[in-house]
Amino acid sequence: MRFFRLRWKDVVVAAATCLTLANCAPQAIVYTPRPAILPLDARTDDGARVYKWVRPVTVSLTGAGAADHRASVVRQLELLETITEHRLALVEGNEADAWLVFGAPTPQAALASHAEVFAPLYSSGTAMAADLGDEPAAMDGYCRSKWATNADSPHEIVYAVGQVPSGLPEDRIERCTMSLLVSALGGAEPESPAAGEAETPQDDPFSEAAEEVVLLRVWYDNRIKPGMTVEEVKPVMAERLHELL
Repeated sequence: MRFFRLRWKDVVVAAATCLTLANCAPQAIVYTPRPAILPLDARTDDGARVYKWVRPVTVSLTGAGAADHRASVVRQLELLETITEHRLALVEGNEADAWLVFGAPTPQAALASHAEVFAPLYSSGTAMAADLGDEPAAMDGYCRSKWATNADSPHEIVYAVGQVPSGLPEDRIERCTMSLLVSALGGAEPESPAAGEAETPQDDPFSEAAEEVVLLRVWYDNRIKPGMTVEEVKPVMAERLHELL
């Protein structure tokens, strides 16, 4: 089923270390600020099991122009909370569980200016560089996200970062933030065309995000637990989809 193919898909963000950028002053990074997080480079993905949040999710916005999109993101979080019945809230400060990074033209620039946001995803600078340094420049205009899991419960999502590239038209920024939030909750990653590139309806990431939003209603049924197998999930899915449709 397409649901499972999308749901088990790994979420990827394209970025590279600040050292690869001209005139960039690297930030001091503490790579273990949250011991409960299992770094991506230490995690063994199990593509046949459920990944989702258990605890309430706090979201914060950062970067140039982030404040301009606060009201829109609040509406999106309210919608997603209504759909999933999972607590979601926009917060200020540095202790958020999920981040949306605005204002950088490329993932490399986002990492250079907000390394402390990306750092909890990795155990070291070397691991970050190895995972993020090989993405092609052609992916720079894409909306990208990545999440990490609980060290004690490796299928429970506990931290997520999404990058909203600068240069997108206003309507595409709203679609990008929605699709990144859906992705952070365990949905499929949107890969939007670069700014200015022609789209077809099939390439529209918000169309896929809308489909994923509907599926999240089922995904966040309390009977579906992190670590459940596809076979364990199917009966609950069938029942909930029957109720909804």
